[in-house]
Amino acid sequence: MDKKKHLLITGKIGSGKSTLISKILIAQNEPVYGFFTKKEKPDSSGICHVYIHDPNQPRKYTKENCVGVCTIGGSIGFSNIFDHHAFLLNNIPEGSLVVMDELGTMESEASLFCSAVLSILDENFRVIASLKCKDSPFLNAIRNHSGAKLYSINTENRESLYKDILQDPELGFFFNRVRKLTT
Repeated sequence: MDKKKHLLITGKIGSGKSTLISKILIAQNEPVYGFFTKKEKPDSSGICHVYIHDPNQPRKYTKENCVGVCTIGGSIGFSNIFDHHAFLLNNIPEGSLVVMDELGTMESEASLFCSAVLSILDENFRVIASLKCKDSPFLNAIRNHSGAKLYSINTENRESLYKDILQDPELGFFFNRVRKLTT
């Protein structure tokens, strides 16, 4: 059986993807690289801003890290801001743990950013990422990566999924440290 070194989690909005990732990262107890994206609550005009954050820095909410907006009519990604933040996926020590929470369609036109994401998957890193339940060439390339194991989370399985993932023999390389902490 091939070992997988990338853990992908997909699910609907509010299903617990980010909560599960946080739980796994806490158990890993090692430096983390990559990024988190966070959709904020709607402002007075009903627009939700989406920000990208370095996992090792305090969160900030500026136009320099606002990667898109969501409205009732859909979402709009700011490709130039995503591309500018591709640096979050550069110069990472080999073998490191990389978080990418969350990947979706807003960044689909950000060629530098998308290229950096796909490059991380092809190199010697362990990745934990959440993916939107949408169809796009970018998201499909991630889902179908040979080194990745995809899990779907929902309200029915979100409490048991953590244990199921830890016990998955395909993810042994990924979770050796967590298994030692939880056994």
